[in-house]
Amino acid sequence: MGNKLKRKNTKTEKVTVNMLTKPSYKVPASLLQFISARGMIYPRSKTGVTAKQQRKITTEIKRARYMALIPYTYRHKI
Repeated sequence: MGNKLKRKNTKTEKVTVNMLTKPSYKVPASLLQFISARGMIYPRSKTGVTAKQQRKITTEIKRARYMALIPYTYRHKI
């Protein structure tokens, strides 16, 4: 029981001070750090944010997509 392997924390902190207070669809460049090259939203385990922050980021990304500020996929260029 004494030889358990400890995992290293592999989370990468991608949140800036401004993102912690209010992520906004009006600043799509700040939201792009939470989107993969294929256009998928990164999970919490990859970004290292809290659940509340992740829900807010996801909502703002979806708003920006709807308003065509960022693309749904990166095959479609704006």
